[in-house]
Amino acid sequence: PDCPGLERVSRTMPFHASNALLSKLPAKERCDSAELGQHLVDQHGSNCHLCEGSVQLNVDDLEADHHIPEAEGGPTTLHNLRLAHRECNRSKRNLSSALIRPFLRFRRFIREIGGRAKYDGAIRHWGTELGLSEISVNGRTLSYVFPDGSEGEVPIFEERCGKNANDKSFSYAYVKVPRSAIHNDDEVQPRFIRVNHVFAIYNDLRINPLHEPPSCRVAPKGSGGKVHLLLFDGQHKTIAT
Repeated sequence: PDCPGLERVSRTMPFHASNALLSKLPAKERCDSAELGQHLVDQHGSNCHLCEGSVQLNVDDLEADHHIPEAEGGPTTLHNLRLAHRECNRSKRNLSSALIRPFLRFRRFIREIGGRAKYDGAIRHWGTELGLSEISVNGRTLSYVFPDGSEGEVPIFEERCGKNANDKSFSYAYVKVPRSAIHNDDEVQPRFIRVNHVFAIYNDLRINPLHEPPSCRVAPKGSGGKVHLLLFDGQHKTIAT
């Protein structure tokens, strides 16, 4: 083939490029599947272009992915193709590489820590250091200071759990909470994160960002008067966001 850099071809690399893709290459770049795979390794290294994880060249099922998607006018040329895990490439669906990449990085992180994590474990992917919050109630106002230094006051609302006068009620407030303040509620929310559920919400948030906000409860005060904010509802939504 008249393609530079294709002399060293690994015939054992489980790389697959369809005949349809190969036929779209310009005439001067035509090559077979194994040659294309070796070229992508030589030019861009042995990391998946999408999840950015390392590629096991003799084990992983690999494909060529368009850096600029065909749907966005990206050409099928050696310059625009990248090495990707087949699973990562198939996960793109109708998303661009830029939009799918954050989710695939998160999925890889969960797998690398054993495939099971609750909210507290999952957010370590972002290097989040968790801290305690200062929460105080002054009449119908809630004051807060979060671990990242943000602070403020918001109104408190009250809602009755039933229609009768003696039914219990609960108080709540709407606050923009940094993830450094949010802890998993092991008592109320014992579930492990389901990665596919995160992806479904992540994909939907692009079209429908007006999801009901996740909910935290204020744990009893500990030493120093600071408290944990415990995420008891919406852990998948929080991670997707």
